Parts: sequence; structure tokens; C-alpha cells
Amino acid sequence: MTCTYNDFETKAQEIVKPAYLGNQTPGSNKSRFVNNFNNFYNPWLKNAWANYKNKGCEWFKKEMDNSQGKLARPNVSAYMTSLLEAKIKWTKTMHKSCGCSGDIAPNPNQKATAQ
Repeated sequence: MTCTYNDFETKAQEIVKPAYLGNQTPGSNKSRFVNNFNNFYNPWLKNAWANYKNKGCEWFKKEMDNSQGKLARPNVSAYMTSLLEAKIKWTKTMHKSCGCSGDIAPNPNQKATAQ
């Protein structure tokens, strides 16, 4: 593994944090998104790091498929679409930054699954 927690955190702050805060969601209730950020961002980041540490590069593909599956569900809000797209971008970025090989493009046959 070539990535550190700091690498994860730096890119997450750049790519995912703005989506958690609703910055890409026009006309939104920003206070609600601040609450989402306060409650879910750090646990998400720590969970991502733990999974990478335990599973290595293969974890990125699973994360990509998970986010893509959620994005494919019907009636995904503008906020969740923005957040999931940011997580997909972050996942691709970290896969490359961590020196992982192969392509982790979303699976076009991914079905939305209940979580």
C-alpha cells in the first residue's frame, strides 16, 4: 500500500467534503447538509481507510460498484447524486494515487441493491 490516511483525508476534503456540505446542490437547505457532514463525513473517511488497510486495492472496485449501485436507484435526490458522484470521483482518484493497477470503471451491469 502506498497511500496514507493523510492522502485519503486530503483528497476527501478536496472532492467529497464540498458534496457533503451541499455545495453542488443549488437552492438547498445548507444547515441540513452541515448536519450530514458533521455526522457522516468522518465515519465515512475512517471506514474507507480501514477498508483500504484491510483489503488493499481491491476495496476501491467494491466501493465504486457500491456507489454506482446507489446512484442507479430510482428517485435519488440531487444532494445524494452529487455526493455519490463525488465519492466515485474520489474512489477513482485514490485508486490511481495509491498505485493500484487495473481499471475500476463502474460496472455497467450494476443493479441497485437495497442497503
